[in-house]
Amino acid sequence: MTLMLVVQSSQAVAVHQSTVAKFIVYFLDTFNFLYKIPMALSTDQPKITKEQDRFQRYEFAKRIANMVTVNDSENSLVVGLYGKWGEGKTSVMNFIKQELPKECIVVNFNPWLFNDEERLIKAFFNDVAAALKQSIHKPKENIGKVLSEYGNLIGSVKVAGLGFSGLSTLGDKWKDVTVEQLKARVDAIITTSGKRIVVFVDDIDRLDVREIQNIFKLIKLVGDFSNTTYILAFDDEMVATALAPVYGNGESHTGYQFLEKIIQVPLIIPKATKAALVKYTMELLGDIIKKAKIELATRDIENFRNVFDENFVPAINNPRLAIRYANSLFFSLPLLYGEVSVVDLMLVEALKVFYPPAYDFMRMNSPLFLTDNMRERGVFRLENPDKSTINTEVGKLLEKFGQKEKNRIMAVWQNLFPQYQYITSNRVYREDSWRDWYRTKSICSGKYFERYFTYVVIQGDLSDVFFDQFLKELNHLTIAEAKEKLDTLLEQTELPDVIFKLRLWEDSLNNTQSETLLGLLATIGSELAIEPDEFASYTSRAEGAKIIAQLICNFDKSERAEQAIKAFGYTDVLEFALEMCYWLFYKEEKLIFKDLPAQDVKKIHHYFVDRFRNALNDDNFFTLLSDANLWRVFSWWKEEDNESFQAQITKTINSAEQAISIIKVFAATITSWGGSQGPQTYKGGFTESKYDAMTDIIEPELIYRILNETEKYHLNKVNLQMIDNNGRMKDEELANVFIQFYEKKHLRLSDIND
Repeated sequence: MTLMLVVQSSQAVAVHQSTVAKFIVYFLDTFNFLYKIPMALSTDQPKITKEQDRFQRYEFAKRIANMVTVNDSENSLVVGLYGKWGEGKTSVMNFIKQELPKECIVVNFNPWLFNDEERLIKAFFNDVAAALKQSIHKPKENIGKVLSEYGNLIGSVKVAGLGFSGLSTLGDKWKDVTVEQLKARVDAIITTSGKRIVVFVDDIDRLDVREIQNIFKLIKLVGDFSNTTYILAFDDEMVATALAPVYGNGESHTGYQFLEKIIQVPLIIPKATKAALVKYTMELLGDIIKKAKIELATRDIENFRNVFDENFVPAINNPRLAIRYANSLFFSLPLLYGEVSVVDLMLVEALKVFYPPAYDFMRMNSPLFLTDNMRERGVFRLENPDKSTINTEVGKLLEKFGQKEKNRIMAVWQNLFPQYQYITSNRVYREDSWRDWYRTKSICSGKYFERYFTYVVIQGDLSDVFFDQFLKELNHLTIAEAKEKLDTLLEQTELPDVIFKLRLWEDSLNNTQSETLLGLLATIGSELAIEPDEFASYTSRAEGAKIIAQLICNFDKSERAEQAIKAFGYTDVLEFALEMCYWLFYKEEKLIFKDLPAQDVKKIHHYFVDRFRNALNDDNFFTLLSDANLWRVFSWWKEEDNESFQAQITKTINSAEQAISIIKVFAATITSWGGSQGPQTYKGGFTESKYDAMTDIIEPELIYRILNETEKYHLNKVNLQMIDNNGRMKDEELANVFIQFYEKKHLRLSDIND
């Protein structure tokens, strides 16, 4: 394969020259191996020699050749080789030719090229004449010339019926010679020569109905030359059906009756055994996989053979189907190797070859196979088909097949799609199975389904070959070099797609890969998007922090704290460093650091407290971090050095506005997703538990004193029993609630009255 680049000489091209060059180098490095695969297409060429006989037909052909040559009779003989499409009729004819004595005159006539009766007749005799000229040399009579003249004469007469009646001499050239006299001259020359002529006519069943009728009319007219054998290969059922309207009442048995008048020796091609067909198919597949340098795990091979042997082997009834399947894989495997599951692709291609309607239906109806009906569907999934719809729609397609074929197609789909298997057999799968489906690039994962049918990585999608190469290269790249490679990937696709794939593989990387990747992501993490219409836990920045947390946990427990602090240090943005920490410590379903030694936990806490204190100035106390992260740092600072922490609070909180700001740190942050204005974030839910959490960290007297001095915070008293966890609270309400909780918990009634 040659890769051609067309470059226009314009200034616009120069702008992108560096980017394009990097991409090309990366492309060639990654895909170079595909273009060196020494593979050859199975062209379905008929076999010629005995050594090529895979289905034990050679002895059968040898017996036919012997029958032809030992026949003592000078009468003509017509042999019919009956066989279905792809069963090897042409190969058997080639084997017969191999066994014919050298003195036999072999004529290969191809009726495909002649679509009218006159041209067919003339061409037939011209082919026979050409063969005879090379083998019979008579000084007094040129056999080729005589036979050619005979063909021209017959071809010039409109043949009606099947005999010679009605034929007359034509023109001055033929006024003294009849057709019968010419034929007698040909017969005499052949008989005198002692030669035996064998005429092979193949592919009759590939002709249209009228052409089939013409070829048998020709054989009937001229099939009685002396010492001549005709070997005709065709599908008897198809030919009988084509002949029935002309030579019978239209029913196929009348077509067979006509064949019986022409074919003197009807022979059926020996059926290839199922074992031989399976062996042949597997050898073809093995050769493709070996030459493509595709490695399959034992488990994958077993899975493929179990499904293939059970559901496709029964459909392999001739070698040509095996070759078509092998050629289909020859085309698709190099295109998609590394981009999809090899086993799934082999099964999908098998559906295309052996059950085409099922393949087309699957290709056009992905929701029927990908919809997850195992778990209860939410409102946002209601547009997807339910069990009843899926069974109904699939059932309509399967009605076209017999029961055995129906069961086989369903079994293949159940293997390919766990979602469909659940529909048909109620077999459940793990809730996190989707991760395995994506990792293995299975067709049942929505991300990869279309790739099995387009044979390309859709523009904007990320090539798994490129991505896998990127992961491998992390073993020897510096962080800066890894950043360049990542930039190359991002020229193909969007960052969320890269993040998604990294999440799939985050827990499978070795220490070297993990260290390089966490350094890279920590360095660029603060630049990752916080999408406004996405839940906070699923923004690109949050997903990047999750990956870093898992990468740290790929290390031994004794190394994790050190790797964590190193990762935190890669970013200049303290907020992002704390987001990494959040996904290490505070997501219960992760429980990643639950066994981390206490001294390591304190070391990490100290790192953040120290970094926060160093970054503080008079203006950024409440803006340096988000409220949730301020709460964490306050807690760690108090635990490490309560005296200095309280002193900082006293220094910072000197107004009602700042007092309310520190209450907001501990109040719930609510994001509302309804309404025409999009997501709205506000403070609310400052319940008694939130107050208790706040006063466990911050001494409340200072806050109370400042707020209590402001009259407006007493005017509209909030009912503490009616505080809604998700309700929006104004600044005045937050202040009033704080005052009430403080007085309830810390003051006597007399103090309040005073």
